[in-house]
Amino acid sequence: MRRALAGVLISGLVLSGCALFTVPTPTVRFDRGNFALMYSDFKSLYSVLAVRIGDACAKKKFDADACAAFARAGDQIAALEIPIRRAITDPSVEVDWEALANTAKLLVGLAARFI
Repeated sequence: MRRALAGVLISGLVLSGCALFTVPTPTVRFDRGNFALMYSDFKSLYSVLAVRIGDACAKKKFDADACAAFARAGDQIAALEIPIRRAITDPSVEVDWEALANTAKLLVGLAARFI
């Protein structure tokens, strides 16, 4: 009886692949509806900022480096558009949180510089 029980325990450990002793992969959970609203607010604010800064750059109120930095930020936002929309509509798609955070930091920095 003891041999059978030990065999079952050993077989269970072998079949589980020591999964009992591993830490689960960390996951990020978020409400997709709230994320979609937050992203639409972000895009709206960016659009207003883009119009104002675009006009100021056209009138040469800012130096060329600052205007180029803002244009690069716009390119980064455009590159994030499709992946973020996919993540909102498809739960299996991962959000690149680091890219999103870096773009948000860049925009906040630029907004502080221009306003």
